[in-house]
Amino acid sequence: MNTPPLGRVALLHPGSMGATIGAALVHTGHTVRWSGEGRSPASHDRARAAGMVDAGSLVDLLHDVDTVLSVCPPDAAVMVARQVSELGGARRYIDANAIAPETAREIAEIVGFGGGTFVDGGIIGPPAHTAGTTRLYLSGDDAELAAGAFEGSLVEAIATDGGAGGASALKLCYAGWTKGSAALLLTMRRAAESAGVADALIAEWERSQPGLVRRSEQTAASGTEGVALGRRDGRDCRLPRRRRTPQWIVRCRRRTVRSARGLQGPGRASPVARPGDGPDQALSSSPTLRCRSQRMPSISAVTDRAAPGA
Repeated sequence: MNTPPLGRVALLHPGSMGATIGAALVHTGHTVRWSGEGRSPASHDRARAAGMVDAGSLVDLLHDVDTVLSVCPPDAAVMVARQVSELGGARRYIDANAIAPETAREIAEIVGFGGGTFVDGGIIGPPAHTAGTTRLYLSGDDAELAAGAFEGSLVEAIATDGGAGGASALKLCYAGWTKGSAALLLTMRRAAESAGVADALIAEWERSQPGLVRRSEQTAASGTEGVALGRRDGRDCRLPRRRRTPQWIVRCRRRTVRSARGLQGPGRASPVARPGDGPDQALSSSPTLRCRSQRMPSISAVTDRAAPGA
């Protein structure tokens, strides 16, 4: 029996996107395991439907594994990589999260420090329930190998240039255009509503920009709990709100900003050197820019949200 390209795969985590990525690898002959300890019933249901094997704890999951595939909320990507590294890591680490290129390179350093090979990934499209809708771009030393592992599945995997950060940069540019153009489209629709010329604008779009009216309505309809964007034919048009950032991340960012500005409360010295300060005084007044690790949640506490597919 031939060994599958990625060997034994550990997937973190089976959200709505991650479960379909795992199912694609199961379809191509891989054994895909995951850590069900502390996860929600919905996660267990998705993983079971995808044909994945529950390894129990994270420690057991990472025992004797060849490839770790991370599909988690973007804000947790670095934390997940660090925890995997602290538990021994794997020969290959694929990060398929919607992160900045700089973050991808940071994760590459974490993986490389443990002796692993890093593959950067960027997913474009929805969860892979239908062929031809979801693409996984990959860059890095093992990008070709990783792309080949999905051949024949519902996920179209494409190796691209750019090394660590390349696939993430492609995803960033694509998402910037799709979401930026959608925001501009809805803003112009709102402006036309406010000026009382919405019908005229829609008529012009239908003549000169076929499909644009339908796109504006689909985009507006996707924000069912968003900000009202006017009405047409008795229906609300809404601009989707951003997902709420977890509070532990908000607190971490606030502490970092306060430290950087020297605003840590009464009696704390500012990191900015004052006239007459010597070099030792200036250095001693600089606060430590870090978030305390004990306040970070464990990997099992990361929510089951899917990585956005733009």
